[in-house]
Amino acid sequence: MNKNMLKSGLILSMLFFHFAAAAENSTSPAAKARSGTSPESRWIPRAGRSMEEHGWRLGTFRSRTVGGQVGYYYYLPPNYDADSSKRYPVIYWLHGLNGSPASANPIVDRLDKAIRGGTAPEMILISCTDPTKRSMWTDSKDGKVPVETVIVKELVEHVDSTFRAIAERRGRAIEGYSMGGYGAAFLGFKYPERFGVISILSGALHSPESLKESRGEIFGAVFGGDAEYAAANSPWSLVKANAGRIRGRTFVRIHVGERDRLKERNENLHKLLQELRIEHEWFVIGGSSHNPTEVFSNWPGSMFDFYAKAFANLETGTAGQTREGEKVEQYVYKKTTQGELVIHVHFPEGWRAGDKRPCAVFFFGGGWQGGRVQQFAPQAEYFCQRGMVTARADYRVRSRHGTSPDKCVEDGKSAVRWLRGRAAKLGIDPNHIVASGGSAGGHVAACTFTTKGLEAEGEDVSISSRPNLLVLFNPVMNCLPMAGRIGSEEMARRISPNHNLTADVPPTIVFFGTEDRFLAGGKEFIEKAAKLNIPAELYVAEGQRHGFFNRPPWLERTMYLADRFLARYGCVEGEPTVKLAEGRVEMKKLSPGE
Repeated sequence: MNKNMLKSGLILSMLFFHFAAAAENSTSPAAKARSGTSPESRWIPRAGRSMEEHGWRLGTFRSRTVGGQVGYYYYLPPNYDADSSKRYPVIYWLHGLNGSPASANPIVDRLDKAIRGGTAPEMILISCTDPTKRSMWTDSKDGKVPVETVIVKELVEHVDSTFRAIAERRGRAIEGYSMGGYGAAFLGFKYPERFGVISILSGALHSPESLKESRGEIFGAVFGGDAEYAAANSPWSLVKANAGRIRGRTFVRIHVGERDRLKERNENLHKLLQELRIEHEWFVIGGSSHNPTEVFSNWPGSMFDFYAKAFANLETGTAGQTREGEKVEQYVYKKTTQGELVIHVHFPEGWRAGDKRPCAVFFFGGGWQGGRVQQFAPQAEYFCQRGMVTARADYRVRSRHGTSPDKCVEDGKSAVRWLRGRAAKLGIDPNHIVASGGSAGGHVAACTFTTKGLEAEGEDVSISSRPNLLVLFNPVMNCLPMAGRIGSEEMARRISPNHNLTADVPPTIVFFGTEDRFLAGGKEFIEKAAKLNIPAELYVAEGQRHGFFNRPPWLERTMYLADRFLARYGCVEGEPTVKLAEGRVEMKKLSPGE
């Protein structure tokens, strides 16, 4: 080695230690580098000016498996240091073949901008390290590259103890592009108790056979040329083996470019998930090949809307938890040929069976295709705290039950009827039942009143399936433009709220973002309501898109306005107790014709 090379090496080493030390000082003392770790270690990604320019910091931890230091890039949301009590969901990002943690630069740039603009939930992003850049994110058969073990058994534990992470499956996402998409599917399907969210982007979703045929070098180096080992570590076999632990519990999405050479494999996984009744988001990105720049540039809307849904129940820190004195019971409210439907009922502190409390039932969104009852847990818990009995009802959707939107409406009506028919046992007032929901769930809630017929066979129709109030979050109010998805123009008209309004429609409050394509239906609704003297209110959030109400500050603002609305009709008493975000984010009330 000549003197110039030696001098250059020393400079690079000094720069590395400068950035590494700065990053590790921002994590726990336990994460500081141990002596004897080489800066050229393949387990520690390169640090440099570009890393800081993109908002990354370098973290390291001592790996028992590797026997040395392992590094990763991490991003913390802008307000991380401002509120020391708040915890955050975490996305673990996996890069593609021959990539590095810096491959996530386009993701972190977009995430930071979206969080600052209020269009993405606040999240921690971890970009993981693959020392070989071709591991398929599995442990190599010879044990020399234990990437899977390092991530699942050590990195997750380190992140949970170092940062204010939500240290449970529902707060963890695994995401990757290309080879990273394979890794996200592999790790997500193999460890459903570790990761509650799986995001597969243009996944290199090889089968053991295609690995052997087209990626022989990887098949040999990673899987030892062993077809059985490759099959055991294949997302295709793992999703089948663990379908019962994934179904109904894990948020999954698959996105791929329309001109991507891997499109067929991604579509085949989409079809397999349909067969396994694992609901998921599937989308083909127009104008995109197997090129991340094209994919991210052509992405329709915000790529973080998925996470707003997946982490919706985590935003207030109360999702899945019950306050002292509150209890949640599950009941089967309906049996169908596609399976039993469950309703989750929240009983407030001090509740007794002889009570006559107002009740609100919430229906999740998901385009009649998917969705989960967990979506409205924050609203159900809040209004339960305010003294109401609240419920979250499951209903049939295409991805899990193979049904059409008219069955969603039928199930919504069944849920209202079930609550009213058991009012005495549930301690609710049958004359104060509120139907609520978001998007397709808002449509279902509206249809429980506006749609005539579609009553489930065998139910006691003398018990009304019509609610007394409606609270709707960006609902589909005009179904005719979606007749193709619904099945026919005739059925679309039959279940279109705006085409079936009558003067006895109950008081209604509706929330939309100004950038929501369904807002036109909301405006049409209040115009028709005004002519029929229906007491209806429409509030809009400036610059917000569909689903805005799932995340702060709009989650709290819409609950506040809904609280004021329900108070006027005797469902709650006193001032709203929801804590509003600083800056008094307002929503404008629109008049008919605006």
